[in-house]
Amino acid sequence: MTPFELLNARLNSHAYKRGMYKGDAPLEKRTKRHIRIRKVDDNTMAVRMYNTDILTVRKDGTLTISLDRWWSNATTKSWLNYAFHSTRLGMSIGSKSVMSLSQLVMSTPHGHYVYYDGMEFNADRQLTSPPKKFLAKRINKAEVAEFTQGIKDSGFKDMFPMLYGMAEHETEPTSDFIRNIADFLTDSDNASSWSTFISKRKYDRRWTFNATGHTYGIVEVGDVKSCWDGIMKAAKTNMYDNLETEVTVIPK
Repeated sequence: MTPFELLNARLNSHAYKRGMYKGDAPLEKRTKRHIRIRKVDDNTMAVRMYNTDILTVRKDGTLTISLDRWWSNATTKSWLNYAFHSTRLGMSIGSKSVMSLSQLVMSTPHGHYVYYDGMEFNADRQLTSPPKKFLAKRINKAEVAEFTQGIKDSGFKDMFPMLYGMAEHETEPTSDFIRNIADFLTDSDNASSWSTFISKRKYDRRWTFNATGHTYGIVEVGDVKSCWDGIMKAAKTNMYDNLETEVTVIPK
C-alpha cells in the first residue's frame, strides 16, 4: 500500500464519529487527538499535529513536509518520525553531525538533506524542491594566529610549565568566572591569577580505586600536556565560523 492508501485506510476504519475532530482519525491512540490523520481532498491526506499538517501525502505519491518552524522541538520531530514509520516511507528527521557541526537533517533512501519547512519529494522520495546547502564549522585561522601571538607576548606560554608545576590545590573556594579565556590569557595584567586558573584545571574531586577500596578526594588529573590542550581548546571555543558549503546532499 502507498502512504496515501495507508492513511486513507486508517481514516476509514478509525475516524472520530463526533466531537470537534469528527471525520479525522488518530494517528496512534484515540486519546492522543493532537496528532491526527485528516483528509484534505480526494487526492490528498495529511498527518496534522495541533494546527499544522506536518506530513502531506498525495495519491500520486508526492509528499510535503512542514513543521511550521517547530523543528527544534523534540516532540514534534518524534511525531513526524512516527508518521514516517506509519506510512512506511523509510525517512527520518534528526540532528546529525556534518562537517563538525550539528545540523537538522532529513534522511531519505537517497541521502541526507538539510531540513527546511516545505520540503517536497516525489513518489521515489527524491527531493524535488530546491535543496539547501550544508554548513561547515571551521576554525578562524586569523583569530587563532592572533591568540597564539597574544599568549607569547603576555608571557603565559613561557610561564605555563612552571606555573603548572607549582600549582597546588586551592583549599579555599574561589570564583572561576572568566568571560573570555582568550582575553584572560593574553593580558599580562592577569598574570597573578594564572596560577589559580591552572590549579582548577590540574586538580579535581574524584573517586579513586585501589586494593583496599575506593575514596573520594582531590586528585591530579592528566599531566602538563593534557592540561595545556584543555586550556587551548577552551580558549578557542569562540574562534569558529559556520561557513556555507556547496554540498547539498550527503550520500547514505
